[in-house]
Amino acid sequence: MNSQSVEERRVNDNSKIRACVSGKSDFVNRWLDICDKSHNRETKWIALLRYWGFKAAHPNDGWIDREDKNIFFSYPQFFDNLQVGDMVMLGWASDEPKKWRPVRVIKKMDWFMSSHKWAFKDIDGWDNTAIKIAAEWMK
Repeated sequence: MNSQSVEERRVNDNSKIRACVSGKSDFVNRWLDICDKSHNRETKWIALLRYWGFKAAHPNDGWIDREDKNIFFSYPQFFDNLQVGDMVMLGWASDEPKKWRPVRVIKKMDWFMSSHKWAFKDIDGWDNTAIKIAAEWMK
């Protein structure tokens, strides 16, 4: 069993990657910094959404049927025992609140090979002030 923390393993992995680079190590250093910042931002975002009572989050991309208002959770950022009536955040861990779309699940539908799609409706009157504060916190 590995007694290292996740952060310690990450630092060791980053060191191994840097040691294997010839020539443009500054590129690899920059890339790893970008990945670390992205990971940290997403971790904060997920914690915030869970605190607010969201049960799942998914990128607002091609798996969202905007016309029929349903979603297949192909690669959710998190998915915590979602049920009808729960809130879902569509979007990305970004400090740009306009990229966030809070919705509420209104129906669970059977889909391809025992999977499910989830119908949703937009949440009216979402508190934009809270989102702006959260965006500042995530920077």
